[in-house]
Amino acid sequence: MSKTRTFNLKRLHTIRACGSAGFTLVEVMIALAVLGTAIFVLLEAHYGSLRAQDTLREEVQMRNLMSEAIGYAELSVATAKLSDSQEFGRRYPGFSYSFEAQLVGESFPGLYDVMVRVEGPKETRERQIFVMTRDSQTLLEGLQAQGALTEEQMQQLMQQGGGGKLPGGMTQEQLQELIRQNGGNMPNLGQIPANIRRQMQSGNFKLPGAQE
Repeated sequence: MSKTRTFNLKRLHTIRACGSAGFTLVEVMIALAVLGTAIFVLLEAHYGSLRAQDTLREEVQMRNLMSEAIGYAELSVATAKLSDSQEFGRRYPGFSYSFEAQLVGESFPGLYDVMVRVEGPKETRERQIFVMTRDSQTLLEGLQAQGALTEEQMQQLMQQGGGGKLPGGMTQEQLQELIRQNGGNMPNLGQIPANIRRQMQSGNFKLPGAQE
């Protein structure tokens, strides 16, 4: 009898010990919820980094293609080809470029205003550049040799690029007067009012202070 009782007591202690070492259903559910939330956060961060990488890759690709398109446009304008449209080939499917060039003004032959466009599956970008061919370079050097432009003023004029276009019909005297009125510095020709530009093109405009 005592042996049987001792055996039952040991068995009861063993059952209690096993029960106290386990997890309840609520604890298991909480653990699964925490684990699921952690996995969701990790996956979201991973997909976010992939999206950012794709966006960066597309941005770099568009910049590289735009640089190539500008190079093609500059070379084409230098060889008297003022418009073109091509695809980038099998390496960049769905991407193409085009450009159109126009003379800035008759007083600066060889200076072209060029609009370059790159089209892709998701976006289209445009860039305005100015291409100076041999004719315009020769004219600038001639003005500098005659003392009409200093070297600094010549560099300012060549570097204006996106600052504005040179109005067609502007004479050498008008350019010199603009420089004089601007304290000896090359003015931003793109900020000349439209009505004055039209008068310059028609030949009916004379800057105040210019000599008759």
